[in-house]
Amino acid sequence: LEALRDALVTRTVSVRGENITSPLSPDQAADSRDSLASRLYSCLMKPVIKQINRVTTPKGSVATMGVLDIFGFENFAVNSFEQFCINYANEKLQQYFNQHIFTLELLEYEREGVDCADISFVDNQNTLNLVEKKLGMLGILDEESNFPKGSDESFLQKLHQACEAQADVYIKPRINSQTQFGIKHYAGDVTYTNTGWLSKNRDTFRDDLVE
Repeated sequence: LEALRDALVTRTVSVRGENITSPLSPDQAADSRDSLASRLYSCLMKPVIKQINRVTTPKGSVATMGVLDIFGFENFAVNSFEQFCINYANEKLQQYFNQHIFTLELLEYEREGVDCADISFVDNQNTLNLVEKKLGMLGILDEESNFPKGSDESFLQKLHQACEAQADVYIKPRINSQTQFGIKHYAGDVTYTNTGWLSKNRDTFRDDLVE
C-alpha cells in the first residue's frame, strides 16, 4: 500500500540513468488515481468480454442478423463529457442511417424512374463538422489537453471563439456562457457544462504506476 500511495502522489523519471522523483500537485495526483482506476477497470472487463464472446459465438457457419439500436441519445439536467460522447456516437449512427436509408435509396429510386421529389430528411453533417473538422470541438479539446496550463475555462473560451459563428449547430448561452455551451443535435438541443472535460480527455496513465 505504501508503494501504491507513493506512486499516486509522486512522479519518477529517468535522466541519464538516474531516477528522479518529484511530488505531484493535488490535481495531478487525482488524475493519476483516476487513470489507474480506468486502467484497472479495462483490465478487468476485457477478459469478461472475451469470455462472453467465446461462449455466445455459435460454432460452425451460421447465418446471423444483427440489429443496431441507434436511440441512445441523452439530455439530462446536467450534461458533461460522457453525454457528449454518447450523443456524438449517435450523430455518427444517424449519419450512417441517413446515408444508407435515404441517400442511397433515393438514388436507386431515381434510377428506376420513381418520383421521390417530396421525400426529405434532416442532414446532420453540419453538426458532425462542428465536432470533427480540423479546428472543431475535438481538435480544440485535444489541443487544450496537451497544454500544461490548459483548463476547462480556456477550452470553453476557445470553443466560443471558433464555433460561435456556426449558429445553425452551435449555441453560446446568453447566461452561464463561462461554464456552458450547446449543440443542436439531430434529436434536439443539448446544453453541456465544461467541468472536467480536459481531465477526462487526458491519458495520464504513467509507466511508473505499472511498476
